[in-house]
Amino acid sequence: MCFLGFVMRKPSSPFLASIFEYMVTRHYAMNTIEAYIYWIRWFICFHQNTHPSKMGDTEVEQLLSFLVNQHSTRHQCPKPIFRSVIKSSA
Repeated sequence: MCFLGFVMRKPSSPFLASIFEYMVTRHYAMNTIEAYIYWIRWFICFHQNTHPSKMGDTEVEQLLSFLVNQHSTRHQCPKPIFRSVIKSSA
């Protein structure tokens, strides 16, 4: 995929690659795909590379608490992602 001279490659992880393919086939903007993949990777790394299928609401809440209380990125987090995470964990 090429977007304004930037080449977004399909992730090597099968899990992330499936998300990438899902979003590409539904014509998501490349910036959106890049942001989602970034935050999913961040979530996985934050929980010591645990596969998302083995995590749930508790882990989402831990990450959000960290972001709000310690990392001070609540104003930097893309709002649609932050809202979707909050809605899905509610």
